[in-house]
Amino acid sequence: MKKRILSRALGILIFWGIYAIYIMIAINAYVILDQVGALFISMGFGWLILIHILGMGTIFGALGGALGNFFRILLKREPSGEKD
Repeated sequence: MKKRILSRALGILIFWGIYAIYIMIAINAYVILDQVGALFISMGFGWLILIHILGMGTIFGALGGALGNFFRILLKREPSGEKD
């Protein structure tokens, strides 16, 4: 179970990280993150908002991995000694 949780969390973190870098290069989204950071903390804290977004994605990815593994275990059919 730990491997599945870790792999989902790292997968989401890497994917969202690459996507965030792409969006920052393509449409200069860091300006928007910096403005949101200025609303909550102070000017120049857009990187902190990005870290929070990546952290939330990682948490939700780990939760998805845990739930997926739980349901896989829950729905796994046990072989019975009787033939159908």
